[in-house]
Amino acid sequence: MPNANIIELETCIDDCIAYCEQNRSSPYAQLFHAKLSTMRTRWEKSLRLSESHHTRWRSEQREERLAWKHLSNALREAQRELHRVGAIDFPAERVLYWDEERLMIQVDRMRVYLSEHLSALDFAQPMLDKLGRHIETANTEEREADSALGDFKRFIDMRREAMNELGSTIGDFRIALRRGIGKRDPAYQKIRWPFAIASDENVLF
Repeated sequence: MPNANIIELETCIDDCIAYCEQNRSSPYAQLFHAKLSTMRTRWEKSLRLSESHHTRWRSEQREERLAWKHLSNALREAQRELHRVGAIDFPAERVLYWDEERLMIQVDRMRVYLSEHLSALDFAQPMLDKLGRHIETANTEEREADSALGDFKRFIDMRREAMNELGSTIGDFRIALRRGIGKRDPAYQKIRWPFAIASDENVLF
């Protein structure tokens, strides 16, 4: 479809529907009114659903970021405790929560270290349990965020298809109306056609 923006398309299809409602006896109204109304309804639904799923994805994404941040903080807490008791050779690298792959490498190293020193450190098992819970939560939130993103992408495709059909229907109506009543007719001129779809340059009728 030619490049027309959403506001132009919505404005135009509303004008087209208004023409049909004001000229019900017109053969063009009888031919296109139902289709234009259906396309308008489908577009509104696709827009509403895509926006809803975008909101859900962003919410899930925030929850995922928070889960990884909690895991990063738990790792830092373990490092502080080990430093407090004078432990040596423990994984001391600090990792920011958005570097997930690197964070998991350090967390896994920390879990191995704590497991190897269970008898010497009274906080090792509680810390292992805490890290395990945060890992499980982070992985769960990541799956949910990925699922929400997948849903959002599907509805974006649906919206794109509805937008293309909207533009195509407007284009068909414009051609039929221009051929029937002429581009200089006041009713034709009243419709705010998107230039990308309804350019009348070099058109003689």
